Amino acid sequence: MLSSVHVYPIPTSSCYVVQISRRSSFQSFVKLLKDIKFTTLQKEKIRKTPFANLIFVVVDESLTEAYLRKSNLHALSLIRRYEGSGGRFNLGTKSVKITAQEFALVFGIPYGPNRIKPTTKPRMPETRFAYKVCVQGGRIMTNSSLKEYFQIAVKKKDEESANDVARVVTLYLISTVFLPSTASRVSWNLIEFIEDLDKISSYDRAIFFTNELVKQLNDNIETPASTEGCIIGLLYWLYNLLDVLDPLSVNDSELEATELEKVLLRFVEVPEDDHGKPEDEQDKNGDDLDHDDANTELQKENEIL
Repeated sequence: MLSSVHVYPIPTSSCYVVQISRRSSFQSFVKLLKDIKFTTLQKEKIRKTPFANLIFVVVDESLTEAYLRKSNLHALSLIRRYEGSGGRFNLGTKSVKITAQEFALVFGIPYGPNRIKPTTKPRMPETRFAYKVCVQGGRIMTNSSLKEYFQIAVKKKDEESANDVARVVTLYLISTVFLPSTASRVSWNLIEFIEDLDKISSYDRAIFFTNELVKQLNDNIETPASTEGCIIGLLYWLYNLLDVLDPLSVNDSELEATELEKVLLRFVEVPEDDHGKPEDEQDKNGDDLDHDDANTELQKENEIL
């Protein structure tokens, strides 16, 4: 019975309206592409990237700033439900783990065979593209320098500029949505994994992004508002998991603070869901999901997009 279900209430204290220090922002990415009309050649190059579907739904205005607006209130509420390890959250009476497979399905990111292994102290690579996107007169890369170069490259018609458009759009998407941080700089680590467009889709980014997010959650147990990484992905994952709200259309900044609790209660009411079954009865769609199965699901989702 629902009356006997224990769901942690959302406190009304001021700590729940504090700003998350550097949360992911789809709105910044939407603003970058506002009124942009890619050429046929530029579209061809973008299709080589693992984020082509996300990029094109923004360009086609299927995703707008209003649709993608997410509140700090609900993000913090969910982060405070983190159990402290293993990527697991307490949702009502259940412990649910966010997996790379689910993360990939939410964002439509295909799997690649190669793992991303960043260096600890990356240096600016001596490549033409790196010099184009670095801050003028310096050896650092920022979101501002990426935006500045994008506005230059997108107006050109040659093939190399079209390649650069695909690279810089990918970089900006990663740095604002998937791997945001409080630092103003964008890591040079990212260049290695996006510069070669023939290899750009060969990396297993879903695993990397999920691991980075879980690491942030683990490192900020005592200070949840300091959690960096793809925070918006947590909310999309929750809505997709509970199957009660459309993650691409809900504007949770307009919801009441108690709405998240109602969502969690709805989750408890659906025991038939795989996440409500004992682990030995669940279908192998969590950590055991292989890449072939995941790509089949991604193909279906891409057809919808």
